Amino acid sequence: MKSIKILLGVLIASCYGMPQLAGQALTQSISGIVKDAISQQPLVGATVTILDTSPLLGGTTGLDGRFRIEQVPVGRQNIEVAYLGYEPTIIYGALVTSAKPYLLGVTLQPTTLDLEEVVVRAGSNGRPLNQMAKVSARSFSIEQSSRFAGGLSDPARVANSFAGVTFGAPQDNGVVVRGNSPVNVLWRIE
Repeated sequence: MKSIKILLGVLIASCYGMPQLAGQALTQSISGIVKDAISQQPLVGATVTILDTSPLLGGTTGLDGRFRIEQVPVGRQNIEVAYLGYEPTIIYGALVTSAKPYLLGVTLQPTTLDLEEVVVRAGSNGRPLNQMAKVSARSFSIEQSSRFAGGLSDPARVANSFAGVTFGAPQDNGVVVRGNSPVNVLWRIE
């Protein structure tokens, strides 16, 4: 009878103690720095993700390119480092142990993208770009501004020579057309 009580006590203790022991999974932190491979400058805002974790663990780099991820399960982990304009890097099988934090230094290679061509076509000469301007609108090209007397290839100086156009205050480099300053808002209501 005494041995049954002891056996029953051990059985109950092992059943109730087991879930507590299983819930204490070992974790560690991963920290490091992410840099550009060419300039060796730190990359701000790069994402570092621990793949195959649930919930997904990860973080971003700070102003100095450093990151820190807490509560990473101990064992072999796959780590992905990505940043816009750079080729993503995946580190397979990084061994995270409970003895010390895992330190990581990553350099990312810039990526090159082949984009489609851009076609720029010249507009109609002599007509203003603003189709809403019905009266006394005038446009001129860069070549015309370089030939204009006193223009010095400066469109503001060329525009100043037209009727009703003056400069605002000398420090703001604004052009005032018929009293409408760039500082003020003009309202038209029909």
